[in-house]
Amino acid sequence: MRSLYRLLTRWWTAFALAASLAMLGAAHGFERFAGLAPCNLCLKQREVYWGAVAVAAVATAWTLLSGGRRGTPRIAA
Repeated sequence: MRSLYRLLTRWWTAFALAASLAMLGAAHGFERFAGLAPCNLCLKQREVYWGAVAVAAVATAWTLLSGGRRGTPRIAA
């Protein structure tokens, strides 16, 4: 259990990146393959997910490039 906690706290930025990309991919899939047209709210929500992708990508790259010397970005409590 402790190793799962360590994995999640060390790589939470990568999990956030994967979740945001999965949501954008699912939305694109519904639009492309199911023929569903997005509403205005859906398009606004995608902007937020793109922002989350950008932040998570920078944080994940920072974690990988720092080599663990600085640790992972911490979630503000």
